Amino acid sequence: MVELTSLSDIVDLQVLQDMQDSFSDITKLAMIIVDYQGSPITNYSNFTPHCKYLRSREKCRELCFESDAVSGAKATRKSAPYIFTCYSGLVDISIPIIFERKMMGYILAGQVRVKDHKYCENVLEGKEDAQGILNSPERKKLFQETPVLTKEEVERASKMIHVFCNYIVEMAVSKSSQRKLTERNQQLRKEMQEKLEMEKILRESEVKILKSQVNPHFFFNILNNIKNLALIEEAPKTTEMIFTFTDMLRYTMGISKKFVTIGDEIDYARSYLQIQKMRFGDNLTYTIQIDENLLGTPCPYLIVQPLVANAIDHGIFESKSSGHVSLRLYQEGDRAILEVEDNGVGMKQETIDSVFASKLEAVDSERGMGIGLINIHRRLQYAYGPSWGLNFASKKNSFTRVQIGLDLNGGLNDYDFIS
Repeated sequence: MVELTSLSDIVDLQVLQDMQDSFSDITKLAMIIVDYQGSPITNYSNFTPHCKYLRSREKCRELCFESDAVSGAKATRKSAPYIFTCYSGLVDISIPIIFERKMMGYILAGQVRVKDHKYCENVLEGKEDAQGILNSPERKKLFQETPVLTKEEVERASKMIHVFCNYIVEMAVSKSSQRKLTERNQQLRKEMQEKLEMEKILRESEVKILKSQVNPHFFFNILNNIKNLALIEEAPKTTEMIFTFTDMLRYTMGISKKFVTIGDEIDYARSYLQIQKMRFGDNLTYTIQIDENLLGTPCPYLIVQPLVANAIDHGIFESKSSGHVSLRLYQEGDRAILEVEDNGVGMKQETIDSVFASKLEAVDSERGMGIGLINIHRRLQYAYGPSWGLNFASKKNSFTRVQIGLDLNGGLNDYDFIS
């Protein structure tokens, strides 16, 4: 097991800051992330004028730090979010970030008033010394200006942040462990056969590029969708989106086999389509038609969802109108054919040619179009042979159809498609 010392060792701090800012906007809670020693590793999000006022006074600042420490300890002992009332009367939450029983840090959130409910108060020594400040008209005015939430809103926000922060940590830890293990294995293989190992390094780096396109960029798009939905409704659609996205995270984090099945890949693409449907509403429709007898066919990892994403991002919505995506799985001779079609703007012949030539410099790198397709094409050829890969049919302002052929007679090369 790779030794971990703090969150900053395994998670990009800017990613943490962006995630924190997004959740703070969604939940209306002030928020900050600290390491296991209590030292901040992000900047405050939505810090209230009331709490800024108190922390500008030395005695109150000491009480704030003490309240944070006490709540963090209680949350750690519970291994669960701890909701409490601070010494000034506002409700705060301490949410532990724990991986494999190791305390990595915690999220401090809150600075809100809760109507019709009282949470237990952290009992702090020396609170009476701050009564003069707490009773001041200026402080009381700022207190009345703090956000007001219901008990249900606070507890729902607490659960949501807890689930997502731990998924993010586990994903980061998994990637860190896999990266270091892969580096050690690569070094051993290089000593045995340098040329073969260099080719493998190239393939694995391309899988990482593909994953980096899907995970961070897509994650923050979904956070924005959750924020928008949360503003207009209480629960159902938001809950559905969270659950669907969580399933996708589990899939990207949980793969440990050399191959997956085409059924797994279609389920992942279906979850992606469900989320995009919630995002775009009537502007996006889709159909999925499959031969269930083919769902157990083995295939490389992450080859279907990028085709669907390409159809939506670079096919349909570049046309600035509504569109349709169809996904089909059927048998043709000794092959299973996976087909993704959209009714968008079509693909440039230059992009199609670059995929077959595997020329990264020829694709539209600014928008990412073509890079994922080249990656899939190369991995399919390595898995089945040079005569396999992607097939394209496209007409400008009409449609694009991409097909993947899977060998039903086996023939997969012994290659680890999971980077």
